[in-house]
Amino acid sequence: MYGEYSKTYSQWCEYYDFKNIELQTIRKYIDIQNKDIIDIGCGTGRFLFRLLPYIGSAVGVDNDAYSIGVLNDTLYQRHRYYASKVNIICSSIENVQIPSEAIDIAFFSWSLYALNEVKMKIAMKKVFDMLRMNGKLVILQPIDGEFESVMRLFFKEHADKDEYKDCIENMNKIVPLSFDFVAFDRIISQFIVPGLNEFCDMIKMFAIMEGGCDSNELNQISIDALNEQMSKFKRKEGFCLGDEVLLYIYEKKGD
Repeated sequence: MYGEYSKTYSQWCEYYDFKNIELQTIRKYIDIQNKDIIDIGCGTGRFLFRLLPYIGSAVGVDNDAYSIGVLNDTLYQRHRYYASKVNIICSSIENVQIPSEAIDIAFFSWSLYALNEVKMKIAMKKVFDMLRMNGKLVILQPIDGEFESVMRLFFKEHADKDEYKDCIENMNKIVPLSFDFVAFDRIISQFIVPGLNEFCDMIKMFAIMEGGCDSNELNQISIDALNEQMSKFKRKEGFCLGDEVLLYIYEKKGD
């Protein structure tokens, strides 16, 4: 999704959830220990790498070759110990080939909203087929937070959160056809960005990739412009911005 900006996106992911609240919340509801999982829309590996110490095996799927390249580099540079239990596939979920009943848990981490209604229906059929009996579907859906509020000061990406709202509406129509509801929660975490230079780079990346901003608009995103807006978020460890993600957990319906 982030193409040539995948390295910048990967760095942005490093600033997220230092306390690992996301994974702790998931583990309140389901057991991930030694499970065979798939991370759909894995990107540069933000969520996948956090799972590796616990799971039995992992498949990571993403249709962006740049992101897959960054993921593989990081895997072998920083997580080589786990590399033998990871299979990375560059493909869309609609086209990926996974054996039937080979997976215990399927994760969509910040990725389901990239699918329109038609593609979501196809994806859920694929997930249903690949999950074992009582297999789990876990959806992590961004919804709001201080980071996005700051972004919207500079460009209109998700100004009305329509993309997020549409995703949730489609999910509520499609997912219950094949999966039973298990749990819902809100994950409240933080991005901790060390400095304004790094934050400015992040905002510009999202402005280009998700906001469609041109060079004139990018010139408005500067250290000086951010300084006043970011002062209230300054803490000893860096700039701390709250983030909210919705957690949905489902179980594959039986015959």
